[in-house]
Amino acid sequence: MIRKIFISIVWVWGLALSAYGQDPNFTQFYASSLYLNPAFTGSTEQFRIASVYRNQWVGLPQSYAHNQASFDYNLLNWNSGIGVMVTNDRIAELAYQATSLNVSYSYAVPLREEWVMRLGLQGGYTYKSTNFNRLVFGDAIARGGGGSGEAFGSESKGSLDFSTGFLIYNSRFWAGMGLFHLNRPNQGLGEVSDHLPIRYTIHMGGKLPIRQKQEVWVSPAILFQQQAQFSQLDFGVNLSYQAIIAGVWYRGLPVGNETSKFNKSAISGLLGLHVQNFTVGYSYDHAVGGIHGLTGASHEITLVFEPPATLSFLKKAKDKRFVQCPAFYSQR
Repeated sequence: MIRKIFISIVWVWGLALSAYGQDPNFTQFYASSLYLNPAFTGSTEQFRIASVYRNQWVGLPQSYAHNQASFDYNLLNWNSGIGVMVTNDRIAELAYQATSLNVSYSYAVPLREEWVMRLGLQGGYTYKSTNFNRLVFGDAIARGGGGSGEAFGSESKGSLDFSTGFLIYNSRFWAGMGLFHLNRPNQGLGEVSDHLPIRYTIHMGGKLPIRQKQEVWVSPAILFQQQAQFSQLDFGVNLSYQAIIAGVWYRGLPVGNETSKFNKSAISGLLGLHVQNFTVGYSYDHAVGGIHGLTGASHEITLVFEPPATLSFLKKAKDKRFVQCPAFYSQR
């Protein structure tokens, strides 16, 4: 009985700390393009490597850490893109972690007047586990306490997951929609059953020159997400001046029902730096609304490597009338 109770507790923590729904959320969502929408796969100039680290709600006794790394490549000759993404979610104090490996593919359809539409598919495998032997309970450390005597052991589960999305863009603007967990995989541990709800995302943004010769750009973006009864809106703007980036972002729903009031989550500040072909960003989330004073801040660090295309690739791009998706988070 105790074993079942603590399996349920760990699973509830996993869901709660995954930003009110089932999936992690990012302040710098544009830096994690394959997670945002599989249709972004291969939309880079030639190839792109990205990583994200997020430590969420550090004021809680069991803070939630997320690590992610991705690689995607533009197969220009086939109007396609391929990519791979690895993620790891961890709650150390509860001995819980989830690791996912996803592969993605997109196909580009040229439209009129320098617009392109991309259709993306993504499939992956997620492995979740918890080791209850690492947990220490009150009766085991209290003076004179002998513990329950029950061996908890560990629990694990694997599941397949499939997603899709589409994207439309030109050299200045992009907009798209993603649908995730189409097969609604069962993510529960032990005897706990939890079928992951489908997550819907709608997003758009742009990169606009203010003083192009002085390398001054403004980059607004907006992201709406719906998963089960949870809705969330992220919007904000980055300002780039040569190698320096600064931004202000808001996560939440300004209006909504009682459930969505809890999603008035954070006001965020961002600082970033371009160094050659690398872009590094740091964002700090200050909790507001229904969780203010309970969860503490969240920290997020991103690193994107996006080198310029080779001469041979540029020649192919010219022959194929290649349209480059605006690099929201790099200098190109």
